[in-house]
Amino acid sequence: MRVDKLQFQVWKTPLKPFVVPFKDNWPLELKPKHYSYSIDIEIFALEFENGEEVTCGKIGFIESAFIDVVKTDLAGDSVYNVFDAISADMLSAYKALTINDDFNNKFVGRNQNILLLDSVYIEEEYRKQGIAKNVIINLEKLLCHSLGLKVGCIITIPEDFGFTKEDDPTIINTVNGHRINTRFQTYMRKLGYKEIANTDFMYLNPDYKDRGFKVV
Repeated sequence: MRVDKLQFQVWKTPLKPFVVPFKDNWPLELKPKHYSYSIDIEIFALEFENGEEVTCGKIGFIESAFIDVVKTDLAGDSVYNVFDAISADMLSAYKALTINDDFNNKFVGRNQNILLLDSVYIEEEYRKQGIAKNVIINLEKLLCHSLGLKVGCIITIPEDFGFTKEDDPTIINTVNGHRINTRFQTYMRKLGYKEIANTDFMYLNPDYKDRGFKVV
């Protein structure tokens, strides 16, 4: 089925309540600070029939996590602790992206916030239309326009997201326990992502990426 337009539903939810003030007298109304969010994107296809737009339905989704480094810094809280509170993988990402607790500008652009691209899925019948490519390369624009979130680095572990067969020869197990999908790894390289040495992570610094692609 041909796709003429894409439509998105995007929302964020706090990942984990973070930072309880460590004081002798805690405030009566303790409000947790949120610096990290789960970002979910549902992708819908639209086509034109007799000059009218017709919704073809949901054709895929993207799952990711957003770490608001700028907000954390402004509040005087620990960016390290935010990453650590999410998962072991995110703590590994923090260590890979920083030098002496400062983000390496090779990896992280002017907008210091980090997005972990967790999983990407497009229904099989739509995969040959370049939809995944166009959405992935415009991901930071989509988040900026829909949620007002500014991203300075997108990282991903090109894992097997569970949509491949168990005996798929393109899946390799790494020393870090991840199931790397080498086809997805190659695909992301073509979109400008690069490996971070001695890790399973790939990254994209939006300040330097090719701006030639557009969402169809």
